[in-house]
Amino acid sequence: MRKFSLIAVALCLLAFVVVGNARAEGNNIGLGYQNMVAGELLQGISLRGWVDKIMWEGTIFYGDAEVEIENQSLLDADMWLLEAKGAYSLIQKPNSDFYVGMSLAYGTASVDLYEGSMDVDIDVLAFGPMFGVEYRFQGIPELGFNFETGYKFTDMDLEEADIDTDDIEISLNGVYVVVGLHYYF
Repeated sequence: MRKFSLIAVALCLLAFVVVGNARAEGNNIGLGYQNMVAGELLQGISLRGWVDKIMWEGTIFYGDAEVEIENQSLLDADMWLLEAKGAYSLIQKPNSDFYVGMSLAYGTASVDLYEGSMDVDIDVLAFGPMFGVEYRFQGIPELGFNFETGYKFTDMDLEEADIDTDDIEISLNGVYVVVGLHYYF
């Protein structure tokens, strides 16, 4: 978890350097919010940029889950995910872009079962194709609203577990939907 946090901080610092250089060059860079509303339940902070018809994006997602029955904790879990996307705009209109691309994500999950009696740490690697639309209103072109969907293939590796990991299968493969909002500099 500490290693992942250090990587996230380094990427945020790099993002500010990229934003400063992009503003000087006149590129289109936005900082905003992304929310996976189907599939994984994650919300994140995103840095997105456009150079002609090429879109790139880096997002740090976080998710938390807790299950309690009669004040007894059955599950407490949290997940961090760092995702990178690249896309190409197939259709560009004055206020919108329709794009297709790929995403690649790496993350970690920590799961405590039955009030800490079983702890599991999981490494997550996910990738897959996606497509989406970004729209900007004519009167406020610095705000970009986006909608994306795609398919993620997910590989999970159980690092540390107090239980026999051969008996556990976790699958998050499937279709996902993301909505977001970015403010462009």
